Amino acid sequence: MRQEGVIKPSSYKKNGSINYLSNLFLSNPMQKIDLMLNLAKAGAYAGKIRITTSELASMFKVSQQTISNALIQLEHEKLIKRVSSSQGITLEFTKKAKILMLDYKKQFNDIIKLKNEITGIVFSGLGEGKFYTEQKQYKKEFVKKTGINPFSGTLNLRVKKTDRELFLIGKRYEHINGFKTKKRTFGWIKCYSVKINNQKCAITVPERTIHKDTIEIICNINLRKKFNLKDGAKVRVKW
Repeated sequence: MRQEGVIKPSSYKKNGSINYLSNLFLSNPMQKIDLMLNLAKAGAYAGKIRITTSELASMFKVSQQTISNALIQLEHEKLIKRVSSSQGITLEFTKKAKILMLDYKKQFNDIIKLKNEITGIVFSGLGEGKFYTEQKQYKKEFVKKTGINPFSGTLNLRVKKTDRELFLIGKRYEHINGFKTKKRTFGWIKCYSVKINNQKCAITVPERTIHKDTIEIICNINLRKKFNLKDGAKVRVKW
């Protein structure tokens, strides 16, 4: 099981120097929290994740060396365990880091109320959901990891971007592995178990998605037919 990732870090002051940003990562508590939050949302709180320094550098708009130094600092403080390879970095939070994150959570709970349900508007997609749910490799993993043998296609809901983020943030998900064919590469998919009118289903978040104001839902049955859903209908999704 993993957890949802990645948010934008806080705005950083531009001082015309990468060294300035490096110092922030190494000495400014807020920058360390930003980095830990992104790692947690990418799955480090729930287990091991694989990520590259270039991906992290892109998030924070700093050099890869700056990120490497920051990770070394977290490791020095016994907040992460990591192993480097040619494919990137495999890392996970230590018990100390998890306790620290839980403390942050308690402090912020009274400030930010996370959503336990979300309402979206049904709309017709371009058929991409049908294409992906019919891939044998994906279907095998959907069944194995979520217990859902998906109906061909997804239920598409238009939602507010901020509502989507607050609904998914920190929630556990199943990681559906990507695969390659002779023609193309299929990325991984995150699957979040949810319910619509007590019907078990799952929100899917593809690796390459660019749609932050939509959610795509798979289910054993045709949700449109089951609940007589037309474009424009409102649907409530709950954990």
